[in-house]
Amino acid sequence: MAAMNAGMDRDRYRAALLTTVGGEPCTDLDGERPGVWLPASAWQAIADIVMSQGAVDVTAALKN
Repeated sequence: MAAMNAGMDRDRYRAALLTTVGGEPCTDLDGERPGVWLPASAWQAIADIVMSQGAVDVTAALKN
């Protein structure tokens, strides 16, 4: 039961994040895998969120 609740929380968080930063449904170039196209402003918002949480060592990430 706990795993199902964690999954539901993840789905709600993902939906809220996409609602906040924007995005359009799309598929890969072969049209087989669904995904979400994000505008440049969305990538900036995601970067701001991640950096504000201290979740990433940006210098190390950029080197790799």
